[in-house]
Amino acid sequence: SSSASLTDTSPTLASTSEKTSTATIDSGTYRLRITGSSDTNDIRLDVSSVTFESKGVVTLVLTATRSGVLVNALLLPQQGSVTRYDNTKARVRAAIGVGANTASTVRVSGTTLLSNAPNGAITSRYTNIDSGNATFFVSIDGTALSVPSQNLLAGGDYTLLLWSNAQGPTSTVFADDNHASSNGGKARVRLINGMSALGAPLSLSVDFAPIAEVINVGSASSATDVDGGSGREFDVSNAVNGVLVLTRTDLTIQPGSVYTYFVAEGATGPVGTLRKDR
Repeated sequence: SSSASLTDTSPTLASTSEKTSTATIDSGTYRLRITGSSDTNDIRLDVSSVTFESKGVVTLVLTATRSGVLVNALLLPQQGSVTRYDNTKARVRAAIGVGANTASTVRVSGTTLLSNAPNGAITSRYTNIDSGNATFFVSIDGTALSVPSQNLLAGGDYTLLLWSNAQGPTSTVFADDNHASSNGGKARVRLINGMSALGAPLSLSVDFAPIAEVINVGSASSATDVDGGSGREFDVSNAVNGVLVLTRTDLTIQPGSVYTYFVAEGATGPVGTLRKDR
């Protein structure tokens, strides 16, 4: 039913991937919800009032949206007309790189993404909001920062990055491509530069192989394929003089996933946070 809680509901089809799965259900009108496997908080599509006729045979086709994570759906009844269910949501997250010893609060269209978060924080997952014109509320140490509204496209993933330039705190909103690698054995990794105090472009290497080069403060690289595995070494360097900024040797990368490595100044030095985006 439309009021059923996903946490108390067994999936009709579980752990589906790029393959065909089948199930038999009672005829009737349902609320259709697609989630990430075994994660009821990761909602990829939510459609109310989907009707399945008695004795009908129906194929439900899921297609990727512009971000690669949210999905659209096509309902194909045997010997019937196709019905489209287009996603009306976008996903948004926030990352804080304005400067050490600050506390920032971020809300998007009334939904809180971060509250009194320290520099170097990045939300643990994207938040689904209605697509279209999105309004932002940002407060840094109790002072409001004006952030222009943004037109967030349906099916898109977006990052709001707070950072600082010579004039003070500012913001950038950019779209994230979270499509998985076409090579199933690979993961994809991007770099976000939130090192405002350093004020220099950064480069990232994974196990000494260059992944992102000359990424300016307040910017993100495109995602690059890397091998999966544990104990991976991430080295971030100043792209101007080659000086090493941050090294981590304990990171795990899962094949088929997409990651963001966010680097910013923490209270005691540079902080690197690896986030799994899909």
